[in-house]
Amino acid sequence: MKEVMIRTRGLTKVYGDFVAVEDLSFEVYKGEVFGLLGPNGAGKTTTILMLLGLVRPTKGEAWIDGYSLTREPMEVRRVASLVPESLGLYDYLTARENLYFTAELNGITGEEKRRRVEELLSKVGLSEWSNVKVGKFSRGMKQRVGIARTLMHDPEVLLLDEPASGLDPRARVHMRQLLRRLADTGKTLLVSSHILPELAAICDSIGILHMGVLRTAGPLQEVLSSLRRHRLI
Repeated sequence: MKEVMIRTRGLTKVYGDFVAVEDLSFEVYKGEVFGLLGPNGAGKTTTILMLLGLVRPTKGEAWIDGYSLTREPMEVRRVASLVPESLGLYDYLTARENLYFTAELNGITGEEKRRRVEELLSKVGLSEWSNVKVGKFSRGMKQRVGIARTLMHDPEVLLLDEPASGLDPRARVHMRQLLRRLADTGKTLLVSSHILPELAAICDSIGILHMGVLRTAGPLQEVLSSLRRHRLI
């Protein structure tokens, strides 16, 4: 039986009269890449922020690796981590220095810090550029530093908000390959995007979010088949 790593039940967020996310329910299994597809303003970012406890849901509940979002928020943040669309890296520091700083924020010091940083630089393919200031990096290279930083405390679940945004075609391929490798090591990934082919290239299952409502969700091929049956020509 597959282990459920992300579960939501009736997750809802309302701002005044505006319903950003309504009655959201889905599951993501261990080692799976789940794509959250929808246009800008569909509620993807709000959903991701709620899953990390950075935005309080109006109602509903979610669990990450069995921990309740509302009752155990610190445990949720221990097992899950966010790669935001805006990375917030320090451009005047090198890739290695950015990761050293992140390690120390996570209480990792000494030889363990050095080992962990070198391991992550290698994992995201940046060992050769580790001493270059991040301000000189392309968008794709900065995304890889952001993912390495997110992996510092070895979370089980990664939430990535539009990770391919602004990337050129080659960088998109590298990003897809990196995300698939992470899933193959047992990490569970939730990736948001407004581009279906981008998600279809890496995801095991997807959910389609429109105007805050999850229209459909399930294994990738099943969802694609159901969409094709209703295609108008």
